[in-house]
Parts: sequence; structure tokens; C-alpha cells
Amino acid sequence: MIKIFAFPGAGSSAITYYRWMRHLPESFLISPLDLPGRGMKIKEEKIHNNRDLIDYFYSEVCKKLEGTEDDYVLIGNSFSSILAIQLCNKIEKEAAIKMPRHLFLSVEVPPSVLKTRKKMSEDIERKDFVGGVINRFFEDSMTLKKEKELIVGWILDKLYSDKEGFLKLSVEDVCRELFNRGPDEEKDLAELVGFIIEHLHLFLEDEEIINSLPEDSLKIATDMTVFGAKTDQVASEEDMGLWREYTSANFDLRMLDGEHTILYDNPEVIICEMKEVLNKGYEQ
Repeated sequence: MIKIFAFPGAGSSAITYYRWMRHLPESFLISPLDLPGRGMKIKEEKIHNNRDLIDYFYSEVCKKLEGTEDDYVLIGNSFSSILAIQLCNKIEKEAAIKMPRHLFLSVEVPPSVLKTRKKMSEDIERKDFVGGVINRFFEDSMTLKKEKELIVGWILDKLYSDKEGFLKLSVEDVCRELFNRGPDEEKDLAELVGFIIEHLHLFLEDEEIINSLPEDSLKIATDMTVFGAKTDQVASEEDMGLWREYTSANFDLRMLDGEHTILYDNPEVIICEMKEVLNKGYEQ
């Protein structure tokens, strides 16, 4: 049995990994790692400090591995790829539990590239990218497509032009401004607006967590595979290849068909790639 400790994408919850369950072989067990204060950990107090958050995840993994001899891997999605390699680094340094079998990172550039960029929430050139991800994230559960695109566009305009004003936005503010109706009059619209505002607030929180990344070296001695998406607008093949500098062990970059949301869109492809990588490792 191989446990997959899976981190969520920016602004979301690890609950999304339950979409993977029907694609997993019997030898894989998904074990989502949610940030405190969201998803399965909604009742826990949020942790905004980067180092404290890694300590939290370390404790979670130790508890999940207690009393077992199971192999396990870590996988990060987008921003949480940084958290995944930080956790791997801490596990190696502490040397108190079994080392991960493999580290999988996806659709995120390494810290050496991140530190040269503006925050995504402050880079107007990436506003359309953020909008596309949000629209995709709510595509399956919402039927108000026309309204959704209008809402996302208006809220993002607010975020990129007046961040403080965005942080004060309420569901009623948006419903009144765009539809001249209160949330009680249009409950489906109000729910959609609430989800989008919440998602963007979490996205900003995650951005700050990564922005406070300590200067510690993140070099690891664990095998690493990085998944890139061929049509990703923010993580090029060249930049993704720089992850090679972060491990002294085996490294593999796999560029897959799809967009930034590939782990959400095509879990069966990612699982197939992971299975191939891990089977190859056992044969060596």
C-alpha cells in the first residue's frame, strides 16, 4: 500500500482529491492534507505563518503514519508544491519517520523563480489567468454560466484595482451592484457570489503563506517528479525544469497535455503517471 499525502491547489481544499478515488488502483490510498480552517479542517484555527504551517503538516503526517510500515509519497498542486517540498525537507532533517518514497510537484515554478515575480494578485497581466482558473473550478457545480463570468470579471476588476475595497466586499454588495437584487431574492446567485469571494480570499491567504517562505535551503535527497501542463500560462517548461536544482536524487520533468488545472481536470492521467514512476522505482 502506498499512501498519497496530497496538498490542495491555491484557494481550495484537499477535498477536491476525492475526485481521484474512482481512478486509484488498489495499491494507492489517497490521504488529503487540508490547511487548518478549510475543508475537512474547517473547525480548526487557521495558520498563516509558513513555518508553523509546515510544523502542522509534519505532525499530521506523523500521526497518519503511526503504527504502519506503509510507503508514502507527497504531491503538491500549484502553490502547495512549495509546501510539499518544505515538508519533505523537514522530514529529511528530522529523520524521525520513514522518508517519502517520492515527491511529486505540479504546475508551480520553484522558489528561485517565484521570488523574481510580482504576486499574482498584483500582476494585472495574470488577471485573465486567475479568472479562467476560478471559472473552471466552479464549472461542474454551477449552472449560471453567464452570470458566473460576469461576477468573476467584476470581482477581479475590484481586486486588481482596489484590493482593500475587495476585502470589504459582501455578497449583498455584489448582488446589488450587478443584478440590482438582494441575496434573499436570488439565493442561487448569492451562493455563487459567496463561493467566488471565499475562494479569492483563500487564494490571497495562500499567496501570503508562500510570500513568507523562509530563506532556508530546500535541497532534498528524495526522488522528484514534476508535472507541467503544456498550455499552462504561468509555469513554462523551462521554469519547471529548474526544480532539478532542488534534489540530489533522481529528477524527472513530465510535460502533459492540458492547462494549469490538470490535477483537477485529468486525475486519471496524473494517477497513471504516478503509478508508472513508482513502479519504475521499485524495479530499480
